[in-house]
Amino acid sequence: MGQNGSAPPHPESLFPRPARREIWPVPPAAFTAENRVDGAALQELVDFYVEAGADGLFILAYSGEAFEVTSAERVAICRRAVRAASGRLPIVAAGNLGGDLNRQIDHMNELADTGLDGVVALVSTLTRPERAVADLREMAERVSAPLGVYECPAPEHRLLSAGDVEALAATGRYTIMKETSRNRMAYRQKLAAAQGSPLKVMPANFGQLPGAIADGCPGFCGIIASAFPELVNAYCNDRELPPPAREALHAVLSEILQCMTRRHYPATLKYVLQRRGVEIGDRSRMATGLFVDGEDRRRLDEALDRLQLLDTPRAVLDRVLAGEALAAVRATTSPVSTEID
Repeated sequence: MGQNGSAPPHPESLFPRPARREIWPVPPAAFTAENRVDGAALQELVDFYVEAGADGLFILAYSGEAFEVTSAERVAICRRAVRAASGRLPIVAAGNLGGDLNRQIDHMNELADTGLDGVVALVSTLTRPERAVADLREMAERVSAPLGVYECPAPEHRLLSAGDVEALAATGRYTIMKETSRNRMAYRQKLAAAQGSPLKVMPANFGQLPGAIADGCPGFCGIIASAFPELVNAYCNDRELPPPAREALHAVLSEILQCMTRRHYPATLKYVLQRRGVEIGDRSRMATGLFVDGEDRRRLDEALDRLQLLDTPRAVLDRVLAGEALAAVRATTSPVSTEID
C-alpha cells in the first residue's frame, strides 16, 4: 500500500506531487421560503467555507442549481458571492448556459464583469458537441476572465479526451477542470495532458479520490467537500494520518455522502449544512429535491449522530486516529454509488 492508504501509482502516473492539494467545495444555491435568491445565506456559506480553509469555491455548479436560476439571478449571485468573499478565496462560476456560442460567450463575459476569478464552461451545454474543443478554444480567445471546464453530468454527460484536455491546456487560459469520468486511467491521462500548464485537473468523485491522490491530483472538487471541507482537507493533506486512519475517514465520509445523495439532493446537502450551524434554508428548485422530508431528516440525523460528524473536525479526526470511527460505519446496501458529480 502507498503511504496514503491507496494502491501505489503506476509508473506512467508518477507526476510531480503537489505540496498541498486544493479543496474546492461546490456550494448549494440558497433560496428564501418565497423561492428568491437568499443573499444573507450566501454570505453565511462563503464565511463558512473561508473559516473551514477552502482554497476556492465553484458556485453555480450542478449542486448550485445553475440550471434552475435565471441569467439575471446568476449575475446577482456571482456579484454577491464576490462581495462576500472580499478576496479571501477565489470564486468561479458556471457561465455558458442558454443560447448559441455567441450568447454563451456574452453571458460568460457578463459574469466575468462581476469580479469572478474564473468562469467555467460546462461541456454538457455546448451547443455543438462535435466542435466542443473548437468552441472551448474560441471561449479562451473571447472571454475576459480565466476559464475552467466541467464535465457536468446534466443535461447530457459528455467527457473530454486526454487530447481535448491537452488542447485546452495549451491555450494557457484554462486554470481549473472538474473531471467526472470515474475512470482512473482516463483521469490519469488527462492529468498527464495538463502537466506544465496552469490547468489543474481535479476529480469530482470521492470514490475515485484515493486513486487520484496516488496519481498526484492537484486537488478535489466534489460534493462531500461542500458538507465537510475540513475533513476532506485532512484526508487529502494530513501527512500524520496513517493508512488505516485514512481509510476509516474515507469510509465515514463515503457513508454520509451516500446518505445525502440517495434522494432529494441538493436539499439534503443544505440540511446537513444547517446541522453544522449554517443558516441556510433547505428549499431547492430541482424537481428531484425540492424539500427535505421526514424520512430524509430521520436518515441523515441518524447517520450524523452515529458517525458523530457534528462534533468538531478535530474530535472526528481524533476518533479516526484512535481507531474508533470505523465501528460506526455501516456497509452500503447497494453496490452502485449514488454519488453525483
